[in-house]
Amino acid sequence: MSVDEASPPLAKRLWIYQAERFPLAKTAPLIAVFSVASISVSAHLAGRPLPGFWAFAVAFAVTMILFFEMRACDEVKDAEDDRRFRPERPVPRGLVTLRLIVGLGIAGFFATLLIAAAYAPSLVWPLALVQAWLALMTVEFFAPDWLRDRPVPLSRLAYGDHAADRPVPHRLRVAAGRGLAAARPLDFSRALLRERLRDRDRPKTLRQGERAAGRRDLFGADGA
Repeated sequence: MSVDEASPPLAKRLWIYQAERFPLAKTAPLIAVFSVASISVSAHLAGRPLPGFWAFAVAFAVTMILFFEMRACDEVKDAEDDRRFRPERPVPRGLVTLRLIVGLGIAGFFATLLIAAAYAPSLVWPLALVQAWLALMTVEFFAPDWLRDRPVPLSRLAYGDHAADRPVPHRLRVAAGRGLAAARPLDFSRALLRERLRDRDRPKTLRQGERAAGRRDLFGADGA
C-alpha cells in the first residue's frame, strides 16, 4: 500500500497512527499524573507552595510533545528494522510517511521551545539539552553497531540488578519503596508511566505471562 490520492484523508490516517503508535487516550492520563506528581513533589521538597495552573499545564504540554518526539525519533531509528521485520506498522505499510512523522516531530521541537520561553525563558536551555539528547538517541550516539553489540538493560539502572528481571508489579513496588517518603509518589508515577508505555509494544502473550507472574509475586501462589 502507498500513500496516494486514494488513501483516506490525512486527519483520518493520523488518527489511526496515534491509535496504533501513540494512543492519546492511554498516554495522556499517565503523562498528566507524571507531570502533577513531578511538580508537586518538587514543591514539597523545596518547601514552597504549589505553583498555579499554568505551571501544570505547561509541564503536561511539554512532556506530552516530548513523548511524541520520542516516538518520531524511534520511527527514524527503527525504520529499517520495521521495514524488514514489522511491516504491519503504520509507516512501513504506507499509512503515513516517515517524512510526515518527522515533520510533526520537528514542529513539536519548536512548539516545546516556544511554550517554555513563553512561560519561563530560563527553561529553554534545560529543554534544549533534552532535545539534544533525543537527537543523539535517534542516531544512536553515532555508534549504532557498538551499542547493538553491547546492549544495556536500562531497567537494571532504574531498579537494580535483580529487580529488572522481576514482573512489573514488583518493579513498581521497588520504585515506590525507594528514597525519601515524600518522593515515593514521583518514583511510583515514573515507574508506572515507563512500564505502561513499554507495555504497548510487548506481545500480548508475554504481557499476560508477566501479569500472572506479578500476581504470584504480590499475593503468592494461592492469590494468583
